[in-house]
Amino acid sequence: MKDDAETAALALARWLAPYVAEELGLERPSRPEPSPLPSYDDAACAVFVASIGDVVLENAEVFFTRLAREGEIGSLTLADAIGVASPRNIAAVLTTPLKKRAKALALPLPWAEDAHGQRTVWLDRDGIGERMLHALHEEKARRARRRAAVPGRAGAERSSRQSLAEETVGSQTI
Repeated sequence: MKDDAETAALALARWLAPYVAEELGLERPSRPEPSPLPSYDDAACAVFVASIGDVVLENAEVFFTRLAREGEIGSLTLADAIGVASPRNIAAVLTTPLKKRAKALALPLPWAEDAHGQRTVWLDRDGIGERMLHALHEEKARRARRRAAVPGRAGAERSSRQSLAEETVGSQTI
């Protein structure tokens, strides 16, 4: 039986193959291409979160935590939870990148949507919230390990602006 990492790698390879073939000028195979990811199983969730940016990753963790724990989250609550000024800003920092990721993987959205009044409510679909939350935690841990393994990056969380300001202050005579 294949483990989750092998399944995820195979799905990713199937998804990338047509793009690589096109770039290399190879002809497409005559056999029909399999669907890259059949559903939001654990492996699919891992592939889904692997390439989303850090900001979206953090916001997705908040989003899927609420879906997994409560089954739904409204737009006002979500906007407050992820720290945006208005529910209109949710699309820019969360839902649009996740929708694009689902489309790229030929998957349906990992949530359902409803409306209460004029407000959007996102609903957990088929327990995907819990699986996605697990994948998000694993991805965050993987990124933390990768950052820690890069020489000179461990503990170097200061911005270049901070470093420049400290160097400037340090070179001034008082």
